[in-house]
Amino acid sequence: MSHIEVNILHQDYVLTCPSGQETLLREAAELVDSQFQRIRNSSKLRSRERVGVLLAVNLAYENLELRRQLQELQLQVGALQASSDPSIDSEADALRLIKLEEQAAYESTAAQVLIARLDAALHTAHEMNTKLGCAVASPTLETKEFEAGASGEAELFMPAQAVNDQPAQELALTDANTMTPDNDNPQSLPQIIGEAL
Repeated sequence: MSHIEVNILHQDYVLTCPSGQETLLREAAELVDSQFQRIRNSSKLRSRERVGVLLAVNLAYENLELRRQLQELQLQVGALQASSDPSIDSEADALRLIKLEEQAAYESTAAQVLIARLDAALHTAHEMNTKLGCAVASPTLETKEFEAGASGEAELFMPAQAVNDQPAQELALTDANTMTPDNDNPQSLPQIIGEAL
């Protein structure tokens, strides 16, 4: 602890404070002395006790005012920090969006590979059926990208395998969408439409 001597209203006082706080305590004593002098010179009060009470009230008021200002500043700092968080959130959202776009591109590529493998498997099955003597229409999968292109969706088309419950031997394939029993009365095949997401 340190001891310092101060003069307040022409009277000496010895004050103690923690080491390193001497300058701050000296400034506080000078503030009290100047306020004491101001109150005593501006009022008709001569009693040190009454001037001391008014000084204590004034200093307490200033202390409370400074505390209120400090709280307002802390609220403003909190509001500024809260308002800066959306920019951090928008950066996080941008990173999430990039990851989602990469994942969508990967899944789209995987879907295209799967469609190609299914098409190859169906084509192989058709060839095996043809070799075995079964004339069954080839169910092929075709993908058609939407012209907008932005949605990334595709439609799947698969022609039906038989029409009007005719025996498979009597059906002849004329193109991917029409079959005729013995080439009479062309009939359109219904199409099965699905969406690949």
